Amino acid sequence: MKASSLFSLVLVALSFSALILTVGCSSASPRSPGDDAGAQDDDDTGNGDVTADDDDIGDDDSGPSPLSVEESGGSYLCTPKGSGPYPGVLYNHGGLGDVVGGDLEGTCRALAEAGYLAYAKKRRETTSLAGHLDDVLAGVDTLLGVPDVDDTRLGVLGFSRGGLLSLQLALERPELWDAVVLMAPAPGNGAMGQTLEDVSALAAPVLLLVSENDTFQSNHVQINLDVEAALLAAGKEVEAIVYPPFADDGHTLFFEVGDYWPDVLSFLSEHIP
Repeated sequence: MKASSLFSLVLVALSFSALILTVGCSSASPRSPGDDAGAQDDDDTGNGDVTADDDDIGDDDSGPSPLSVEESGGSYLCTPKGSGPYPGVLYNHGGLGDVVGGDLEGTCRALAEAGYLAYAKKRRETTSLAGHLDDVLAGVDTLLGVPDVDDTRLGVLGFSRGGLLSLQLALERPELWDAVVLMAPAPGNGAMGQTLEDVSALAAPVLLLVSENDTFQSNHVQINLDVEAALLAAGKEVEAIVYPPFADDGHTLFFEVGDYWPDVLSFLSEHIP
């Protein structure tokens, strides 16, 4: 046999051997039990893994941050998630008789979402204001009775009749409050005028809010001006904001948490650190 032919046969044999080795190496071996098991969860049933850090089971997740909401007799107690103590805020609603003005639950939730332990007190359903301040004072006792509240950091927030009552409360218990927010406070059939005759006891700074067209049921713009003037004359710290006209009746601006809310939170955070 010629050398060239022998060399060709050797090359063919070597190529065949290499092919067998390649095929053998490319065959995947069975994966042993537990190798990479659970490395990727594609459970579309929603039954994914729950870790020990997932402690939100049962929490109220309806807002930006989970919080606790308790309702009793139309009043709401809202507590931020985490460990206290928290600064406390009392909310006093408006309305007349069995018609509630303002949003007790929504305002309570919004305060808790901002880090405040909030109590929105539902008052008696009477047209007369007789006894309403007693209801507000009972609300103060409830708020102060919550173990997680910091009674050295307190604010009060009131709308319409609740604004009038909040001012009266700030004069009745001046030592408690670090901030007072009055949203379109009501005249109260002359009660506001009587209240403004002596505001010397007031200790907390006051924020006054009203919409420019809140003049239909009562002239709340003028009432705000009267409150501001009386507080300034007495040397009290007061800030007033008049918003542009809102809807057909500016009083409805405060029926729910809305565009004015950042001003409320800014004032509270400034005076209740």
